[in-house]
Amino acid sequence: MFKKALKLILTFIILSLLAPPLFSQEDSDRGLSEAQLLSLREIDSLIKETKYDEALKELNLYIENNPESFDVAQLRIQKIMNLREDYASIYDKVHEILLNDPENDEKLEFYTGQLRKIEKQKDTPLGLFIDEIYVTARFRINLAKMNRINEESSQLIQENKYEEALAVISSGFDLYLDAFEEDWLESEHTKDIFNPAMSAKTHLTNLTESFSEYSIRLSSAVNKYISAINAEDLTMVNRAFAEVKNEFTEYSALRSSIYGTAIEFNRIFNLCKEVARKNGEDELTDASFLPFIQRFVTGKSDNRYTGVMGVLNTQWENSMKLMTGVLKEKMDAKMLALQKELPQRIFDKNFNPEKALWMTSDLKDWNRISMNTSNLNSLLNPEIQEILDKMEKWNQYIAYETQLSDYTEGLFNLKAQISDNSHIEVSRPEIPAQSELASSDYVNKLLSILDSGDLTDSQRKLMVFNFSENITDWWEIETKLKNYVNQINDYMENRTINTYKEIFAYWEAADSSYLKDAETRHSTIEKTLLGSERHDEDGNITFTEFYPSKVQALCSSLETDLKKEIAVIDKQIKQAQAFANNLIQHSTYNKILEAREKLAAYLDSSIAKKTESEEQIRLSERYKKEAENRYTQAERALKQKNFDTARTRLSDAQTNYLRSLEINFDLALQTESDAKLAALGARIAQGENKIVVEEVRNLKKTAWEQYYSQNFEQASKLLSEAAERWQSTNIENDEEIEYLTRIINTALSMKTGRTLHPSDALYPEMSQLLSGAGKDYEDGIKLGPNTEKGKAKLQKAKNKLEKVLLVYSYNEEARELNMKIDQKIDPVKFEREFAAQVAEIQKAYNSKTTTQETYAKLLDLYELNPKYKGLAALKDNIEYQIGIKRKPVDKTEQKEADNLVKQAQDLIAKAGRDEELLKKALIPLDKALEKNPNDVQAMKLKDEIQLRVGGKAAVVLSAEDENLFQMATTDYLNGNYRSAKSKVDSLLKKKTNQNSAKILKLQKQIEAQLS
Repeated sequence: MFKKALKLILTFIILSLLAPPLFSQEDSDRGLSEAQLLSLREIDSLIKETKYDEALKELNLYIENNPESFDVAQLRIQKIMNLREDYASIYDKVHEILLNDPENDEKLEFYTGQLRKIEKQKDTPLGLFIDEIYVTARFRINLAKMNRINEESSQLIQENKYEEALAVISSGFDLYLDAFEEDWLESEHTKDIFNPAMSAKTHLTNLTESFSEYSIRLSSAVNKYISAINAEDLTMVNRAFAEVKNEFTEYSALRSSIYGTAIEFNRIFNLCKEVARKNGEDELTDASFLPFIQRFVTGKSDNRYTGVMGVLNTQWENSMKLMTGVLKEKMDAKMLALQKELPQRIFDKNFNPEKALWMTSDLKDWNRISMNTSNLNSLLNPEIQEILDKMEKWNQYIAYETQLSDYTEGLFNLKAQISDNSHIEVSRPEIPAQSELASSDYVNKLLSILDSGDLTDSQRKLMVFNFSENITDWWEIETKLKNYVNQINDYMENRTINTYKEIFAYWEAADSSYLKDAETRHSTIEKTLLGSERHDEDGNITFTEFYPSKVQALCSSLETDLKKEIAVIDKQIKQAQAFANNLIQHSTYNKILEAREKLAAYLDSSIAKKTESEEQIRLSERYKKEAENRYTQAERALKQKNFDTARTRLSDAQTNYLRSLEINFDLALQTESDAKLAALGARIAQGENKIVVEEVRNLKKTAWEQYYSQNFEQASKLLSEAAERWQSTNIENDEEIEYLTRIINTALSMKTGRTLHPSDALYPEMSQLLSGAGKDYEDGIKLGPNTEKGKAKLQKAKNKLEKVLLVYSYNEEARELNMKIDQKIDPVKFEREFAAQVAEIQKAYNSKTTTQETYAKLLDLYELNPKYKGLAALKDNIEYQIGIKRKPVDKTEQKEADNLVKQAQDLIAKAGRDEELLKKALIPLDKALEKNPNDVQAMKLKDEIQLRVGGKAAVVLSAEDENLFQMATTDYLNGNYRSAKSKVDSLLKKKTNQNSAKILKLQKQIEAQLS
């Protein structure tokens, strides 16, 4: 048999090649059975996948099993032969190119690409040979493109044409992209390889497209900064530097993000290689999309002016050169001016050190500005070692000038100090010291050594000269400073430090330390009061934690110390008043008074905040107790099977726990309450699910009864109630409810507009028109439809009906009365048109294209003449077809339903406690109930399964998730839909939240607004 069939196939192939087909494939497929079409689809799929040998084998089997459909198979055989003929023709071109023009990569790539599309032969020597030519040609083409792009962009970068260079580099991002899509787009690794790669590419493209804005802003900020430096306006410089730093920070962030895409491409490429190794494939080479685009980001290792990073790095380096160059000129000029200002002797009577001090202070400011500018390189991530190396000499130069200016300022300050103050030999106690600072002992010692003239240790350290030997630009200043040291040593031998000033300075330092400590601790209290935000992995704020207990402790500690410190200052004030007849520094004395006033204010504030925090702790405890009470009530209601009360009390418990945590955060309480509430919520849902399953079953039964009675609106209401009740304990929809809803919605759509309702907007006007038309019709009949007056009345009735039908085109009363009028005016024509309309409806039924208009016309005709031959049967058939009625279950449907129930029983028997397998058993049961909605066994089995696997809807969320949900709801109500979506997406990352009806509902509402 097989040999005969094969012979027949070969004969037919030869004949078919000689004569073209007389009909198309689509035409030949008409009239085939579903099974035949299914088999042909599988063969067509093999042809589409270029598996021609397998397709020919399957066509042979098809002809054996379906000899009457030989023509159908012939068309597909012809298609395969044509494709292979094309393959041979194109291969000849490839062979010719290899012989005569083997370096023509463009042609080789094009024609081998065509061969690979016609037939994939990766496992044959020819297929491997074609693939090798294609890959080699394409690699050489793309490599040439890459080299051209690198050369062109490198030249543009060195010419500081950054945007043009970036445009050239971006043109290479799509090299090998089509091959990458072919390998990974529809593979099992689409999600972990293709999608992340495309996301990274999109991110890279977006970043490079935004470069122009960053580049312009950076250049603008640098130019403003240079202008401010040249203007020597420190306020303007500081303001301009803040802008420069901000732009460098953002530029660095852009650079890091772009570099991050290169890391991501490398990670994905390593994953591709790992997949290839696991599949036993050849090691992936760099001739592919990911390595190419990565190199376009990072550039060539031997040419720093290539790649996107080359653009960014070059602009960064050039910007730094511009700024440091201007700063060096400015600092050199200022150092030279200072050098000219310094006298030969520090104690020269004509020498005013104030100007020199001002100049050194100014120079220090510019040193600081220079160091801040240099420190911009610390923003580089990852670092560019070449830039850092070039900056090393610059940094040494800044450090040297800073050291010179600091030393000059130090010497002049020391000169001023020793000119006016007596040296104090006694070392100061710690500031602030304990108790009363032992101030009386310290002051007494100072008084006892009033005439001492020795330098202090700190002064001696200052006068030790030690500069760098590497920089000698300013050796004249160094020489003068060394001479100053000797002059100060000589001068100090005849001077003492003013004791009283030292005492006041000591007190001022002590009080300043007290005040600084109080300010710091008070600031800590203020920050603690503000709370700390907790974020999820997407950056959304999930909770703001407040700690009144910490505030209470901080306030108590500060209150104790402040009382001691105020007592110390009170004693200082008394002693200062005792010195009034000798020497009192008025400004210092006022500072002591000012310090006491500020410390007293901090004390009052601390006491008030402590009282407030204690009240918050008490309030938090009240909410906690209320939450525990509500939780107990929820448990009691659950035991009594009062599920609504249990849900309400559980929600109240969560609300009170949340309020308690919002006022006084307690991680242990949050963890414990989240676990308790979630566990009780699960018990409530599972317990209520038993009732829900039973109630929903009854609602579905009643809905079917209303459907059979054609009370579609009532059936729809019952189904809505069933769906809502079902979702109270379940997240997944009930397929049975959705199936019946589809049927009833179809029926409702077919019935829509047939009758007027008092709730309709135009009900009064339409009712009046219908009433008037009815009266005109009756008058016309009485006058005689063939009389002039009778015809006028009937036409008047039709005019009124047209106004009704213009608004309500399917209105039953208007349509039927209109037909009655036509029947009276011309009975013969009406009967002819009646028959034509019945035929038209029959045609629509046969082609399964019944519309609402067709069905409305059928009802009109049936109402006018229900005894018309075949009309009643046609009406039943159409109503069965569109789902307004259901046929009685026949033996075939019942048998199919029984088989489906048997499949479900087998799955249930295998499932045990496996919920996934139990859920699979619901599929045949739903199909069985579609075939026989009254199948008691199917309903019973389905309800048993839903009792076992249902009740998974989350009743409550965790404290953090509830808080985030409330913020998402607020965003939604305020119209911030994208912000709301971000928060909802973050919530749904947690598996437990995927069972929350309220989260899923909010998600649908947000998506509806964004669509």
